[in-house]
Amino acid sequence: MSELLVPAGRLWQRLRRQLPASMALAGWRRWPRLWCAQRLCLQLARPWQPRAADAGAGWQQQGRHWRRQHAGWCWWLSADGCRLYACRQR
Repeated sequence: MSELLVPAGRLWQRLRRQLPASMALAGWRRWPRLWCAQRLCLQLARPWQPRAADAGAGWQQQGRHWRRQHAGWCWWLSADGCRLYACRQR
């Protein structure tokens, strides 16, 4: 995995608007391979778990993971709640 990048730019702002306000983000990582250019790993500043209001906003539990699809992005939360993965859907 690549180094932790500072949150900045328009892409970051668009992604941030799709996430719950209670989710504290520390930075993000981009997949190293070119064919994965549309995949991100967001590092959370503290572990996060969806609340009832978040479930109403489209978060669904699938096994040990939480997942959400919105605005052309698919989000899934790591089992420990410390990383949020995003993949651009085509």
